[in-house]
Amino acid sequence: MAAQVTKFVLSMALIAIVIFSISGQIPGSVAQPVTALPPLKQIKSGVMARDVQCTQGLILVLKSENDLPACIRETSLAKLISRGWAKQAPESTQTGGKIVTLEQNNQAISLKKGESFLLKLGETHDWRVDITNQTIVSRVMNVMVIKGAQGLYQAHNTGYTTLTAVGDPLCYREIPRCLAPSIVFRLDINVTQ
Repeated sequence: MAAQVTKFVLSMALIAIVIFSISGQIPGSVAQPVTALPPLKQIKSGVMARDVQCTQGLILVLKSENDLPACIRETSLAKLISRGWAKQAPESTQTGGKIVTLEQNNQAISLKKGESFLLKLGETHDWRVDITNQTIVSRVMNVMVIKGAQGLYQAHNTGYTTLTAVGDPLCYREIPRCLAPSIVFRLDINVTQ
């Protein structure tokens, strides 16, 4: 019985390795970003493995055996990590170190000029984000973010600004429209030298 389990685990590992190895090279594959280069091409162009950008809906992992990047569905993450085939890329390298979540509602953060943060309010609401002074902090355009995130924001100049996000329940799009309330998120931002 133990031999059969070992054989099964090794077969699954081989399948995962093959999928990781060829997924970035198959046109139309799940792991190939639509607007970004495949992970291996990003590596060849000089991007560090931990800084590879994945298309929306996919997350970055590093293969356990060689630290090469792969973009996978979030639903596959736990299985691949538990089997030792992959490890999650550190979020701090992808986002500049700060992740702002709903837990920071009505709070303040401090950033230094040039620093960035990932706004990750979740995917249970349809979010509209506004910043009172975009010369101080603004969204970084053309950057793919992980599922449930509303964008990567960077500090440009010193000063104070406020980020406000209104989250409408997804059922607002349905007919008849639901009566669930919207969520208002507020974050005061202080940017220093």
